[in-house]
Amino acid sequence: MKVLLIEDNAADARLVREMLSETAGEETFHLDVAPTLLQGLTFFGKGTYDVVLLDMSLPDSQGLNTLAAIRTYAPSIPVVLLTGSEDEQLVKEALKRGAQDYLHKKALDASVLSRALQYAHLRSLSGPAVQPSGPHTPARVLGVLGAKGGVGATTLACRLAIELRKLTNSRVALIGLDPASGTLGELMEAKGRYSVVDLGMNLHRLDESFWSSIKCATRFDVDVVQSPGAQSFGTLLSPERVHHVLTFVRTRYDWIVVDAGRFDPLAVGLLSDFHQCVIVSTEDVPTLRVAKRFIESNCTTPENPEMVLTLVLNRLSQAQRWMQKEIQQLVGGIPCFSLLENTGIREAFSTGKLDERGLRPQLRDLAAKIAGMAVEDEPKSRLRLFSRAR
Repeated sequence: MKVLLIEDNAADARLVREMLSETAGEETFHLDVAPTLLQGLTFFGKGTYDVVLLDMSLPDSQGLNTLAAIRTYAPSIPVVLLTGSEDEQLVKEALKRGAQDYLHKKALDASVLSRALQYAHLRSLSGPAVQPSGPHTPARVLGVLGAKGGVGATTLACRLAIELRKLTNSRVALIGLDPASGTLGELMEAKGRYSVVDLGMNLHRLDESFWSSIKCATRFDVDVVQSPGAQSFGTLLSPERVHHVLTFVRTRYDWIVVDAGRFDPLAVGLLSDFHQCVIVSTEDVPTLRVAKRFIESNCTTPENPEMVLTLVLNRLSQAQRWMQKEIQQLVGGIPCFSLLENTGIREAFSTGKLDERGLRPQLRDLAAKIAGMAVEDEPKSRLRLFSRAR
């Protein structure tokens, strides 16, 4: 039986391990220990468990919120409470909210512990099956990254989210991660007081009601979670916390577009969460070299050899048609997609409004490639650099 113990007291965790190793009988236990709620949620992403043994008083979560977080992320796994509290009302309320059983630390011994875990597991097997709200394939996650600031990555992320919504007629969420900018919220006309930081720092409260209070509905029919920079400069989230936010959001949408900002530790830490990436660069040699080095170092993996869907060369001029050979030599076989100077990126940034006429013809084509749909005729303003461009 695989048991996940979420307990911050090392002595109590050691005692539980010793008790389970001493248990006689046919049942044997494999125990993983997480000292925080955040690490416990991370364990769920790495494997499956038969029972969760939970201390509701943790460094990053307290009381019934701790149980609620476990029920949200793993609704079908039975939870046995391990408590040192004398608050009987708290225990009764936890049992009403889905806990299978509770054990008091003062009265704990090997046989009581083993029996409680086995009974909780058996009750979960014989109880009514959890009925999903409906068939749903988890969302595909598209990461949009800029080789440097000011290359238009945020504007492209917004436009791609809108075009995916129009082309696929599916549910699309747009999440911003830039700690220094609130441009995403401005471009999408998202009006709200909260950002992705509020989600990441409240994983224990993350349910449908809390999600609805954080996201912003927009006239583009795309739900938006504003970037940290929309509320305060320099606020950072760990990749681990953003991973859990994406895990939750994926169950509610068909597409998630992430404005991942620049090539920083947060973006690198989230690459495994992205099904595909769009890297945005300008045509100058130093920026192209940075983009190529990042792709070769971080985005070419045996598990996902085609993670980088395309390298978008933004703000090309008509005169740069003659640079095709030089650019091709510089980036090698990386698939490329180019946007000419007149695509409205600068106008969007300076006015805070998306230019429908300038951006849509080209980015509709790119969105179709992302969605695996038939591509329309090439727009005249598009410059195809490579025959390998997808």
